[in-house]
Formats: sequence, structure tokens, C-alpha cells
Amino acid sequence: MFLLQINNLQKLTSFMMLAFVFLSSCSKKSVYPLNDFEAKTLNGSLIKTQELRGKIIVISLWATWCGPCLKEIPQLNKLASKFENDNEVVFLAITDDSSDKIKKFLTKRVHKYTHITGAKQLFKDLHQGVINTIPTNIIIDKKGNIQYYSEVVPPNISEVLADKIRNLKEEKPTITNN
Repeated sequence: MFLLQINNLQKLTSFMMLAFVFLSSCSKKSVYPLNDFEAKTLNGSLIKTQELRGKIIVISLWATWCGPCLKEIPQLNKLASKFENDNEVVFLAITDDSSDKIKKFLTKRVHKYTHITGAKQLFKDLHQGVINTIPTNIIIDKKGNIQYYSEVVPPNISEVLADKIRNLKEEKPTITNN
């Protein structure tokens, strides 16, 4: 009886592993629409994703306590500088850190994205069960679909994201995950 239970447990475990691999591969290749949201920026402005339709949205999910997040900021600043005069591209940094904490952080370091702070629920919603860690970079196309996300910080993140943005500007969607 005990041996039979172990055998069934092994089969169940194998099935669950296969299901996980299948679902993971499907979810990373699928287009997910970004759920509409409204949030206040660090300076008090209201961001509404519905009003951003027609623009490419680059989102960085990060936190001040996250070492890899801090390490990628110079690359993200470089990216934001490349597109600073481009009204078709919006850069948002979303964190569940408080406004006070981010304001203090920004007195010591430059982070050129528009900041949305204290966004615990929004942070969770953006993960949509696909993204599990920070830093995470997400690119939303002009129609409001997630076209790219990365949970890994390649040393050339600025160039990787710039290429994805340029492709979307030319309407060549490439759904990828790095």
C-alpha cells in the first residue's frame, strides 16, 4: 500500500512538472493585455493607462533594497535619455516603496523614469502570475499588450530594450522573454 502511494505520488509529481513546463512555455509566448490602471506619480500626477494607448510604455518593477535593481538604473537612465524627446514612449518605474523613501533615494541617485510609489496592489497585478521577481522590465505596445518582459538584467539592458522599442515603433512586435 505504501509503495503504491509513493508510485502514485511520483506520477502526480511528473505530471505536475510537465504541466508546469507546458504552461510556462505557453505563457511566455502569449500576448497579455495590460490591465488598465490608474496610479499617482511621485509628483502627484495621475497616470491612466487608457490615456497612454497609442504610446509604448516601458515599465521597470524595482525596489530601493534590490541590488540588481540599483545596478541596472544607469542603463535604464541611458535608455530614457535615448528616447527623452520621443512623445511615443513613456517610462514608468513602479515600486511598493513609499513616496518618502523614493524621494530620499532620488536625492542621492538619478533615476529618469516617472515614479509610481507605494503601489503594492499594482505591483501584484502587473506580475499577472508570469513575473516572479525584481527587477523586471516590461514593454507594452501601442495597443496595450505586453510584448516583452525580462526578469534578468543583461549587461546591455539599455540596448536590448531600445531594440524592442524601435521594433514596436516600426510595428514589428516580437514577444520575448529574456
